[in-house]
Amino acid sequence: MPDFAKEGDSPSSRWLVDGTSNFGMIRAGTVSGIDMDLPIWLKVGTSAYGATHILTKHRRWISDQGLEPAAVIYEKLGQRGRMYTTESGAKIKLALRINPAALILLEYIRYD
Repeated sequence: MPDFAKEGDSPSSRWLVDGTSNFGMIRAGTVSGIDMDLPIWLKVGTSAYGATHILTKHRRWISDQGLEPAAVIYEKLGQRGRMYTTESGAKIKLALRINPAALILLEYIRYD
């Protein structure tokens, strides 16, 4: 199992997996209009997003997995799933149906 740590405690801080903030990658061309590889980060977040949201709103599901949120997300992102956009062009949904099923919402944030 990889080593998980936080780079800080602020909501914008990221979780790290083996020292890197990349929990996964969405390859260029996977989502219409995105022509570059996109790293997937897990923010510490708030009750509205990130690891804090996962612990706050999905505590039972996380508890059933027997892992911390960062480990569950990392494991889920290693599975195949369906990808589609949602009500906002900046949000991407990943439907991962392999047991245990999960829906992961990703927000595309452009840093220039």
